[in-house]
Amino acid sequence: MLRQYQKDACNAVVSWFNYHDTPAIVVVATGGGKSHIIASLADYYAKSGRILIIAHRKELLQQTGEKISSEVGFYSASLGEKDISKPITVAGIQSIYEVVSDWQYIFVDECHLMSNNDEDGMYWKLINNHPSAKVCGFTATPYRLKGGKLGWGEVIYEINYPALLEMGYLAPISNKLLLDCVPNLDDVEVKLGDYVESQLAEVMEDPALIEAAIKAIMSYGANRHSCLIFTVSVRHGELLRDALRLNGIESVMVSGKSSDAERAEAVRQFKHEYGSVRYLINCEIFLVGFDAPNVDAIFCLRPTKSKALWEQMLGRGVRKNEGKTNCLLIDMAGNLAEHGGMGEPYREKSRKEARKVSGKICPECEEYTKPLAKECPDCGYQFPPSEIAKVAHKYEADTREYKLGGDICDYDVSDVSYKFKTSKKGSRMIVVSYHCGFGKYGTVADFLLPYHESSFVTDKVKKFFHERGNAIGDPKEYSEDDLLWHTEKLNQPVRITVDHREEFPRIIRYHWADEPQQSLEDLLGEAPL
Repeated sequence: MLRQYQKDACNAVVSWFNYHDTPAIVVVATGGGKSHIIASLADYYAKSGRILIIAHRKELLQQTGEKISSEVGFYSASLGEKDISKPITVAGIQSIYEVVSDWQYIFVDECHLMSNNDEDGMYWKLINNHPSAKVCGFTATPYRLKGGKLGWGEVIYEINYPALLEMGYLAPISNKLLLDCVPNLDDVEVKLGDYVESQLAEVMEDPALIEAAIKAIMSYGANRHSCLIFTVSVRHGELLRDALRLNGIESVMVSGKSSDAERAEAVRQFKHEYGSVRYLINCEIFLVGFDAPNVDAIFCLRPTKSKALWEQMLGRGVRKNEGKTNCLLIDMAGNLAEHGGMGEPYREKSRKEARKVSGKICPECEEYTKPLAKECPDCGYQFPPSEIAKVAHKYEADTREYKLGGDICDYDVSDVSYKFKTSKKGSRMIVVSYHCGFGKYGTVADFLLPYHESSFVTDKVKKFFHERGNAIGDPKEYSEDDLLWHTEKLNQPVRITVDHREEFPRIIRYHWADEPQQSLEDLLGEAPL
């Protein structure tokens, strides 16, 4: 049975296909069950047309095919089958891209592999040979592995890691950034959006870094069940494997050079409950299609400029498993400084932009956390107050300001605007902007969550509309367009009282045109001083 967000994703695709001919993109975080969504859509459209599902790894083909209820044919050299006679074809892109048939719907798994402009690439050659087919891509990372956002389709549905974590579907990640183990990469060239692999390998294979990595793996991996280690090169992985063996720790190394049988046996040993191999070293193998919920530690020794590659590595540890409280990330590559943690927003950077640590690193346990955190989320260490004095707010001369005491101010409101945005946790929210001349954009904002699971949160939305003269029922029963239409009938305050003492400005009172004027003492008495 599909989860609610999976149903929402399916509905978004059906709605898009009903009214659009251009390609769509669905973004679902790793571990969120993209294959269930694709399989459900395939079963739905199999009643009225022929479907092609494309992937680039046989593991993905098998995972998707197993979840489809309708009749399926596989077309893949790696699976030894070439059958396009069934209503649904599940195919490897390397095998199918030159085949022409009467497919009406094309679904592309891991669509971040599709280029934005390479019309001669395998994916686009196939799609261009079927100009009337509806196309939808699915990915956890809507940006190219070699950098830049996907630009060939419209993102019609998105749910990210923080949202699925909050819903309880995924496991939390404990981020440790070991700065003493992070190499200096200033002399490593960047080409096609990532480090030149040969130069990167030369740096990471340094004996001093190998020694530091072994110490970290032995220390942090001691109490972990299944540790996945990412390396730059085959030689890099082999050096780590041999060094671990010298220290009495057995591990398995796999790479692109390993045979299918060797990889399958390594995975079997790694997933086995009793007498299993606890350390699995890999070089660019287990990035997609590797479903191992038992992974409870990731050791990253593979620096990358690619946000997509980074999140694919982290995604191997987010699945929940019995007895697993979290996944421990040990970053010895500096990727947390480069990209942040799992699910943090993508930011376009210049090719030569230097890596820098923008968050805080706990001196007690090396947990990497947000720059404004007051305590470590892992060990509870209390960060000392910043020694840098807060910048005093400066207001333009034409801005009317009424000092109430301390950092609490009154601002005249010239206009109020409403629009929907997606929060960092993936929730759709109404941003209420009070245009009052304060700050960089001249606004102070309220944030409403009309579709939140908590009735306490949605009741606040109902109260907001009621107090402004346009009572509504359950906001979940309204579409976004309907709610924005209802905002047009809301009364707007003539002035707001704003508290600046916290990290962000907070509105503590709204003043209406028809309310009696209060004295300064009355207002100060109501403000939470």
